[in-house]
Formats: sequence, C-alpha cells, structure tokens
Amino acid sequence: MKTIGIVGNPNCGKTTLFNGLTGSHQHIGNWPGVTVEKKEGWAKVAGRDGGGEAIRVVDLPGVYSLTATSEDEKAALEYIQSREADLYINVVDATTLERNLYLTLLMCELKAPMVVVVTMMDIVRQRHIRVDLERLSRHLGVPVIGVDATKGRDLKRLRMALGEALAAARVPTVGLDYDRTLDDIELAGARYALIESMLKDVVVSVPHKAYVSEKIDRVVLNRILGVPLFLGVMYLVFWFTQAVGGVFIDCFDGLGDTVFVSGLGWLMSRAHAPEWLIALLANGAGTAVQTVMTFLPPVGFMFLALSVLEDSGYMARAAFVMDRFMRWIGLPGKSFVPMLVGFGCSVPAIMATRTLESKRDRFLTVFMAPFMSCGAKLPVWTLFGAAFCPQNPGKLVFLVYVTGIVLGIVTGLVLKHTLFQGAPTHFIMELPPYHCPRPRHIFLHAWERLKIFIYRAGRFIVPMVLVLGVLNTVGTDGSIGHEDTNESLLSVVGKAITPVFEPIGVEPDNWPASVAIFTGLFAKESVIGTMKGLYGQQAAEVNGGEGAEKGEEEEYSFYGGVKEAFATIPANLSAVFWRLADPLDMRGAEAEVEDREGAAETSSAVDSLRRHFPKGFHQVFSFLLFVLLYVPCLAATGVVYREIGKFYGTIIVGYLTVLGWSVAAIYHALTVSGSVTYLVVGSGLIAAMFGGFWAYGRRHKVDLI
Repeated sequence: MKTIGIVGNPNCGKTTLFNGLTGSHQHIGNWPGVTVEKKEGWAKVAGRDGGGEAIRVVDLPGVYSLTATSEDEKAALEYIQSREADLYINVVDATTLERNLYLTLLMCELKAPMVVVVTMMDIVRQRHIRVDLERLSRHLGVPVIGVDATKGRDLKRLRMALGEALAAARVPTVGLDYDRTLDDIELAGARYALIESMLKDVVVSVPHKAYVSEKIDRVVLNRILGVPLFLGVMYLVFWFTQAVGGVFIDCFDGLGDTVFVSGLGWLMSRAHAPEWLIALLANGAGTAVQTVMTFLPPVGFMFLALSVLEDSGYMARAAFVMDRFMRWIGLPGKSFVPMLVGFGCSVPAIMATRTLESKRDRFLTVFMAPFMSCGAKLPVWTLFGAAFCPQNPGKLVFLVYVTGIVLGIVTGLVLKHTLFQGAPTHFIMELPPYHCPRPRHIFLHAWERLKIFIYRAGRFIVPMVLVLGVLNTVGTDGSIGHEDTNESLLSVVGKAITPVFEPIGVEPDNWPASVAIFTGLFAKESVIGTMKGLYGQQAAEVNGGEGAEKGEEEEYSFYGGVKEAFATIPANLSAVFWRLADPLDMRGAEAEVEDREGAAETSSAVDSLRRHFPKGFHQVFSFLLFVLLYVPCLAATGVVYREIGKFYGTIIVGYLTVLGWSVAAIYHALTVSGSVTYLVVGSGLIAAMFGGFWAYGRRHKVDLI
C-alpha cells in the first residue's frame, strides 16, 4: 500500500483535510520514542485502471519549518527525511500564503514528490482577492489544487489528482537559484524574496480593509475586554463539561455496575464460580471498568468543547489573551485551559495538555493541574464544612479551593527554576480566521481524543484498581466480601500506617481516616463513603453489634439496572441550566450532606467527624490539606504516567504526596500540636525536595526542549 504524508503549518486545515480523506478509517497512536500523536488512516484515490486504490494517509504534526526544536517538529522532520511517504500533500492557507509557502520551499529543496493543496479559498474570495493557482503550479513545478475539505466534490477532485500524482511522482522544479552558502538569516531572507516574486505574479488583491475576523479581534483581543471575555468563555466550557457532561455520569456509572460489576458477579455466581474469582473479576476488574466509564461523559464533553473552540478559531485568541499572566509562571497562555478544566476533573485536564507544543510546557502544566481541586473532592469539603463550619460551610470550601490555586502557582514558580529550568519556548501562535464550527469535524475530532483516553487511561486504571479492590474485599482470614470494613486487608494496612498520618491531624483511634486515604485513590469522593461506613461499624460494635450484619442482597435485574441508569438522565437534565450559576454543584453537594444527616440515626456523619477530629477546625484543615494535595485518583495517575512517562510520573506522585504531608504537618504543628519536630521535618522535606529538583533540572534541562 502506498503512503501519503500531509504536512503544513499549524491551523492551515490539515486535520480537516485528513478527516475528509479518511473519514472514520483512521486511528491515532504515538510516533516511535515520543509522545506526539501519530494520526494514520486510509483513503481511496483514483487508480490507473479507473478503479479505486487504497492508500495510507499520515497526518504529520503542524510545523513552520524543518528545523527541529520541539518534539512535534522532530517527529515531522524525521518522518520526512525517512522518505517513507511516496507523496506529500503540502497544505497551504490562502489567507497567509507568504508564511505558508516558506515550508513549501523547504519541501521543494528536499525534492520530495508533492501536491500543494490550498485551503481557505472561500475566505480570500470574500476579501476580493484572486489567487491564480495555475500560475503558482507553474512556479513550483507541482500540482496545486484549491480545496474545501468539507465538500464532497472538492475531495473527489483531490482524489483524482492524488492518483495521477502517485502515478507520475513529480518532484518540484522551482528555480532555487540563491546562494546555499549564506547563513541562516540571510538564507531565510533569500527564500522570502523568492516567495515575494512568485506572489506578485500569482495574487491580485484590493486595498486592505478590515475584515470580519479583524473586527471581532478588536474586541476579543482588547487589553481591557479580552480577559473578561476569555474568563466568560472558559466559564461556559467549565459549565458544559461539568453540568452537561455530569448529566450522564450517573447513567454511565449505573450501566457499568449493571454490566461489569453486579451483572458479571451474578453470572459468575450462577455458574458457581469461587468467591475469590468473583472478587477478582467482578469487584476488581469490573469496578475498574466502571471507574473508566464514569469519566467518559465529562471527558467527552470537554473534548467537544475544546474542538468547538479550536474549529471556530477562538482557542488561539484565548492563548494570546492569557499569555502575559501565564508567562509569569513560566508557561504559555494555552496552559490556562487545562488548569481551568482541572476544577472539574484532573483526567481531562491532563489530557488537554497535549495541545501544548513544548514538552517542558506540557510537563509543568501536568504538575500544576492536580492543584486545581476537582469536582470529586467537593463532597468531602462540603461535609467537613457542614461539620466544622455549620453557619457557613462555604467558607471552608472556598478556603480549600484558594489554597489549591495558590499552591499550584507557587509550584509553577518554583519548578520553572528547579526541575524545569530553562527559558520557555517562544510563543508562536497563528491567529486563523473565525469559522462557524463544523459538526462533523467537531464530533470526529472529539471521538478521536476520547478513544485515546479510553485506551490509555484503561491500561493503567484497570490493574491498579484491581489490586486495591482485592485488598479492600479480602479479609484477614482469607474470606471475601469485606468492603470498607475493619476486617479487610486494606483496613489492616490502614491501621498499620496511621502513625504516619498523626502529624497531619489523624488521631491514633481514627484509623478509618487512614483507610479513607487509600480508598480515595479510587475516586476522591470515596473518602467520605469509607469514613462513614467504618465510623458506622465502629458505632455498631460499641452498641453491641447492632447493624453490623449486612442486609439481604437485592435481587439482580439487568433490565431494571439499565432502566434505573437511564432514568437518571432526565432527573439530572432538569438541573443543568440553574448550574450556570453553580457549576460546582454546591447546592447539590449541600443537599447530599443534608440527606446523609437526615438518614443517620444513632451516629450521623457530622457527629462522627466531630468525635474523630476533636480539636476542631485547624485539625480538620490539616487533614484536608493532605487530601487536597496527595496523589490524585488512579484515573488521573494513570493518565499522568501515560502522558509524561514513568520517570516524571513517579516524581509527580512522590512530589504531591510529600508536599501534601509536609504542608499539612507544618500547618498542624503551627496551629494545633506546636511540635517543633514536625515543623522542622516538614520544612526540611520540602527544602530537600526542591533542592533535588534544582540539581536534576540544572543537569537535564535539555531533555525537555
């Protein structure tokens, strides 16, 4: 099968062309040795016999030149130099011909067989500019075709031209008569001089006037209005991801339980499978699959929102608007979007860092994203707020959010001078014309990204959740069915490590809090469920064992489970629009707390928390600091390892955990215990950690260019 490579500047229309040629016949992986996406697919072109010929299509990362300074440029350059492709499609934006043709000349110098595809022709026609593609073809010596990749007839013409080009294998014949001994700047000037001479013969334009995109940019990029508008757009994205995507979370969670947990367990019980196997496959692997499924709605809707912003042309403007503030931290403006998404869920936030060009920028953003308190932690903050700030529970919630943001900024400022030393990459951002978002392109692009998430996150989540799930269900006597009880192996581990958490406010008899930290690795909201369950069991044991026995298991019904899962959609949908003013669903979380309190009899959740944290607000806040900062849930951790590798993934896990313990221990020492020892130990750990980062970053900063 022959191969065609698509090359061009960022935002020139490569992805739209790739999607138009390949449709659903595509997949995404990584280039060998790097984490840059490798998009491949297959398409049919006109064959020599008049029939269709299948070809392989590779969409290369967008580059401005063939000088490899970033990871994506390196991947594109190595592929081009390998001569693996039989033909290249050089995509050129008609609205910025001079800049785009620079890459075209570089491809011509390589004598690579090529077809030039000119996009955005409709926009230049609206501007009353005429581009003579036949004359441009004569200058370059290769076929030049104007294409609207969203129109079937244009794609048909392109397939015909590609078939002819593959048969002829024409190489460029443009006259490159400048002196090759010139230095880089002089050589670039000679190339632009040649481009200018070609465009004088190819382009006929009218006197410049303000076009629609420029008129919109006068407001969008305004120094005063730009930031408020950007924050408003990001607020809508956050609402869309959390509120609209959240409508389907309960449904996916219910379906996951019905099929992979309860359903699989029921089938295996009917088949008389041993309990240990049921625990391993249903409660272990099944729970892992269910965990992945619950993340699909917010992740999918996040990708939809980002695809709309990218396709409309606004994403480039958003990066431009926030660039000044983010530069202070050591990041480009584009890093602000993943961090904002992190308030909803760390998983899509970390995935969103793939839009950043530089490895250094991606890694630093990934390190900062977990500090943005995700929505899964909100029930924890709200319940503790109701227990220890009953008059104003929002006070505690707000304080935790602000603390996370401040520590995230501090992390960025410190790491840019230690672990990620070196100057930030130059911020080069094309400002494409505004477009009306194209539904087919948006959904296809979002689906591509979602498939990557399912594959990459699942590879890490399933085995990790499986191990913790087994520990949580297997008892000390080897029996099964001890989830969230003090007989489980996980509880034994929790009791053993409770002394480690004493400096952060966990009393010796409060071992359920230690176990909750472990189960919080599944999902942060599990912290509350675990503590409530174990506190309730403790109370039952004190009262002579009342309530310790499990109730009868409900009869399994596949259709009932599916029906109940889908029934959650209309119920959740009714709350979507009022969540415009409450995207974090504070009202819903508070109502959940009230439901818990109302259902409690002998020992409410609030009373249990107060008994186990007897020293009040500061003791609680120490514990919550650790919950806020320690290693994120398994889903997020799995994505971190996949995005930045095992080495840096291990560093971030260790960094967050050590920082969380140290900050919490310092706060507890200053406000509650007065322990000079833990004050010194916590401060020493942070200093040693940052010192190690500085030493390593100074020696290995080249690795992140």
